[in-house]
Amino acid sequence: MKPLMFTLAILLATASLHAQDSVIVIDPTKPFGDGGLESGPPEEIVREAVRAYNHSGTVRFAGDVVIPSGRTLTGHFALFRGTLRVRGAIDGPVALIDGDLIVEAGGLVRGDVLIVGGQLRIRATGIHLGSARTYVESAPVVREESGLLRTRERRRPIGKLPRASKSFQSGALRTTLRLSTGSTYNRVEGLPVHFGPLFEWRASQEASVELDLRGILRTAPDESDLRRDLGYVARLGGRRTALPLVGIDITAHSEMRPIETQPLSTIESGWSAFLLQRDYRDVFEGQGYGVQVFLQPGHAFRIDLGFRRDNERSARDSDPWSLFRNSDRWRANPLIDDGHFLTASVGLSLDTRQSRDFAASGWWLRAAYEYGESDDVAPVVLPTAIRNAIPIDGSYAFSRLHVDARRYLRVSPRSRVRLRLVARGWVSGDPLPIQRRHSLGGPGLLPGYGFRAVTCTPAGFQNAGRTAFCDRMAVIQGEFRTRLRLGVASRVLERANLGLNRFIGLDEADLVFFTDAGIAWLSGDGPGRVPNDRVPSLDNWKADVGIGVDLGGLGLYLAKALTDGEPVRLTARLEHRF
Repeated sequence: MKPLMFTLAILLATASLHAQDSVIVIDPTKPFGDGGLESGPPEEIVREAVRAYNHSGTVRFAGDVVIPSGRTLTGHFALFRGTLRVRGAIDGPVALIDGDLIVEAGGLVRGDVLIVGGQLRIRATGIHLGSARTYVESAPVVREESGLLRTRERRRPIGKLPRASKSFQSGALRTTLRLSTGSTYNRVEGLPVHFGPLFEWRASQEASVELDLRGILRTAPDESDLRRDLGYVARLGGRRTALPLVGIDITAHSEMRPIETQPLSTIESGWSAFLLQRDYRDVFEGQGYGVQVFLQPGHAFRIDLGFRRDNERSARDSDPWSLFRNSDRWRANPLIDDGHFLTASVGLSLDTRQSRDFAASGWWLRAAYEYGESDDVAPVVLPTAIRNAIPIDGSYAFSRLHVDARRYLRVSPRSRVRLRLVARGWVSGDPLPIQRRHSLGGPGLLPGYGFRAVTCTPAGFQNAGRTAFCDRMAVIQGEFRTRLRLGVASRVLERANLGLNRFIGLDEADLVFFTDAGIAWLSGDGPGRVPNDRVPSLDNWKADVGIGVDLGGLGLYLAKALTDGEPVRLTARLEHRF
């Protein structure tokens, strides 16, 4: 009890700190879900800034520019790589790419401001009238010999495997041929190879249509002949790219889907499986079709509606090769409750962070409600201590809820606090199928404990594969980050890009102090269960504390459990904790 109260005290103490928020736009091309955000600002925002800069009616600046006091400029303005200081007045929209806008004392900017790769600063008595969108991460663009800008390939996160692509432009139609790895490696598919074309048709400045056709080659042999060696994803999507953003995706698919997306991301779990023969995810095969619609009325808020019809089937683990421990046996991939499942979902998103990768202020909120049913489910037989019998008369139905709330607070120019609450689980209806259940423990949410330290397995029941059996789970996390200067970096001249410099090396790192507390449980009536309208008492929660260093995507963390006799655990991460 005392260790958990210590953890809660730290979280509550930091919750009162103050920070200023700015806005980051939710990427409209990404489906609602947990994660895997790519590095850098949203692609649509980068394109918007590039279009503004390249427009024939735009007055373009490069480098440092000063608008002197007493002078007024009228029109559309854009700046690339520099600082725009306004001591006089600008009447019109302003776009900056890899630059800062400073409205000095007595200065005036009357118009909407878009900054990608910089900041907006307004001095005392300076005035800005209009909307402001700022993204601190550098924009993935280069300047051509004509003086215009074009987008370049984004920087890949550490650990993400490369991909090959070739694009062709014919009028408003852009065709891209792609070959990639799917960013993972697992004991069922081995290395899934994705290949196929992407057709993008920009119908107008505010509308686009995409046709995405991908084959998925599963390289691990399947001796059972229960798994298809070739999967696919076909997606037809339409987007309105001006506010309010609206989009629709119609998909047909045959792909492997994870049962849980924690304790490691897709990339991290893949590297763990390839290097160490430790696969942190369980998967099943889903074949069917779906429709997803989203509405984004503002820069930060988004609503998603989804419908899927899937034939969900168990997937047998194979024996793919791994670099180390290749002679070990893989952990068994669990059987699921096979059947045709119809799923409807609604999701809400709010993202007011000023940065995706280096958030110092703002909120990140996501909530999703899912209703599912099946008229031909073939359930796995489980003890009644885990769940009551699932009906097989065609009436099987269930619902569950997912909430992920994160708060980012700036304490000082070099220190930040991050807080997080995660809650997932059963809401109503029949017991959850195996492929919708939960567990707790491992590098992501509770690093002081081993992988799936909590699975809700009853005494006497064999669970060698550590299958997740819990109905619900909840976790609170907190961390304090302070910036350290390392200075191990240099700049390399890129002659191909008009003599611009590329930054290479490591200039700064974060020293991270963190604490976590969480629990997973079975809900309902009976021994070993918690009533549906209650949360387990604090005496049963698990908690840990730790310290680590985050090198901008590569992190090393030491964690120690407070509530059990667990050893100190060292974890390497290829992404931020949250």
